[in-house]
Amino acid sequence: FSRDSRAELITHLFALTEPASSHDLYNRRLSNRNVEELNHRISHFVDQLDQPTDCEFGGPAFPIQSDHISLGTQTVKINRGSVAGVRMGDRFILSAKPLNPRETTLSPEVIDSIAIGEVSNINFYSATLEIVAGQTHKPYLVAKPF
Repeated sequence: FSRDSRAELITHLFALTEPASSHDLYNRRLSNRNVEELNHRISHFVDQLDQPTDCEFGGPAFPIQSDHISLGTQTVKINRGSVAGVRMGDRFILSAKPLNPRETTLSPEVIDSIAIGEVSNINFYSATLEIVAGQTHKPYLVAKPF
């Protein structure tokens, strides 16, 4: 499940069968056939997890309101707070280049200019994002929730 939307990201269902037994099943082990099947299914599931997926990040991009470079901080501020639904711990993609909402993939220039900011302080109408991944010396222009 995704953290925010609770949308299902990946599912892999399967069933194992064991013959019925009239004895106590507490100490019973899986058959070799079921152990092999379980190992195969787990391997298949891990392979699915390793496949690249689309990074969905929604909502409009918010302009960044503070010049963190001249202030010498690793934080940026946006004019969106709890009234707009921003919560502590929310993460945003920070970009030093404009983000085109019609593009389904990011250009190499944009990828090279992004970081991740996490809400570290919030009030009703603004939030402070701490840069938790990426370069801190870029002049970030926009923050987009993901």
